[in-house]
Amino acid sequence: MATAACQGFDVSAPDAGAPRHDAAARDDAGPQEPDAGADAGVCPTRYGAAVIEVAVGGTGNQATEAERAEGAPNCGEGGGGSQSLSLGGGHITLDIGCLYQPGAGADLRVWEASDIYPPCYGQEEMFTVEVSIDNASWSELGDGSGPTAFDAGDSFRYVRLSDPNAPDDSITPGADIDAVELLHAP
Repeated sequence: MATAACQGFDVSAPDAGAPRHDAAARDDAGPQEPDAGADAGVCPTRYGAAVIEVAVGGTGNQATEAERAEGAPNCGEGGGGSQSLSLGGGHITLDIGCLYQPGAGADLRVWEASDIYPPCYGQEEMFTVEVSIDNASWSELGDGSGPTAFDAGDSFRYVRLSDPNAPDDSITPGADIDAVELLHAP
């Protein structure tokens, strides 16, 4: 998979040069009604609002605080990749706080800390992105590494990021998730 160079990456631009992926449906469970409290299209934030599930791996993992993946990209604060969540072969599920309506082009960007996303550092590591309207049935959007944009194709409220890398004993094993950004939100 090719990734775009991200020097001078504009976090406000919906198609800021990151690769795009089209949705490929995958059903893990039967359909459920979306949360009645989800206001369609009224997102409280442009970035992942709340972690609802996390499982990280790696015996030496020192970047396990789930809140590191919430909010705007900030891996440069506190020195390099220190503000990212290292999945270490695990996964994280975020509730974005609304029933997101996709727009033209890419709908969300995952900010995975790497050298191509200054002031972060580290190697690009693969992750898989899935979205769901009900946190039960999931559609896989594809794999990415580094900052990567995805086209969802359908409405969603939940975003799940999984790390296919085997956990190891490093201090930041596997994909290092800094943020999940909604590209058509206010």
